[in-house]
Amino acid sequence: MKNMGNKAQIKVIENQHYIDKANKRNLEKYHLQRQMKLERDRIVNRWFWMLSLAFLGLVIIFCSFQVVNYKHRLYQVQQQEAVARKELSKEESKQAKLKQQVTQLKDMNYVEKIIRDKYNYTKKGETNYNLPN
Repeated sequence: MKNMGNKAQIKVIENQHYIDKANKRNLEKYHLQRQMKLERDRIVNRWFWMLSLAFLGLVIIFCSFQVVNYKHRLYQVQQQEAVARKELSKEESKQAKLKQQVTQLKDMNYVEKIIRDKYNYTKKGETNYNLPN
């Protein structure tokens, strides 16, 4: 029986050796798979951040163009406003002159003076002299 015990022990030791080898291979395989997964995750993570930064850059560029476009339109509107204000002041001065002329035309002495100067009218007994300039 002693021989049988030794054979059983040898078989157990051999089986243990094969189990240890299998476990070692499985462990190496597990570590290799884990390392590959970590590397793949690192690459995916890097791509994610690169795409995120690219998207953020595009958003910043788009917003910058919008701001520049807004500033340009604002400048154009301010220029149009300045031109309109100049025209308004000219028209207001014309209107003031016309109002003054209307009030003067209501005065009969002024109307008489204009008629005498422009159309060379005279009163009875007056003489009109035209002098060369």
